[in-house]
Amino acid sequence: MRRRWLSFGLAFALAVGTALWIGWTRFDKLEPQPRQTLTPGEPVELRGLRFSLESFGVVEVPESAAATETPDGTVWVQLTLRQEMLSAAVEEHENEWYCSIELVTDEGMWETDTYMLSLLELHTGCTSPFDEPAYEAGDVVETHGLWLVPEDALVNPRVLIQFTPPPAAIEVRPEG
Repeated sequence: MRRRWLSFGLAFALAVGTALWIGWTRFDKLEPQPRQTLTPGEPVELRGLRFSLESFGVVEVPESAAATETPDGTVWVQLTLRQEMLSAAVEEHENEWYCSIELVTDEGMWETDTYMLSLLELHTGCTSPFDEPAYEAGDVVETHGLWLVPEDALVNPRVLIQFTPPPAAIEVRPEG
């Protein structure tokens, strides 16, 4: 009986050791995701687009657009980015990507409220020929993010825009 437990213990230790070794070697080979920081007055260029920060902060949502009242202790945070196409897409699929726009604070992470953006008739998302008209060099588009968050959670607010494929990100900060 003791021999069986010893064999089981050795097999378990070998399995755990192998799993840890495989996990560590895969983690060690990961490349960091390219990330640029966007602040007021400091545009960022990525994939043939120039992103500029127009506004980022707490806003009042017009009552006519609000489907419900803003709960006590919460605020609406809005991001407005200006995207300028620097050059026409030279190669097919050159400027096709998917993205997510998330508000990140020291207290948590929130996804943009696309329903409220649609009520306010604001554009959200990233340039992609799949769902947007083809853009020409010099075209400008405004992109918005909108979040309803607890007021006391707005500690160190920033927005993370993550693009795929290939992975890249822009971190938007209200000040430099």
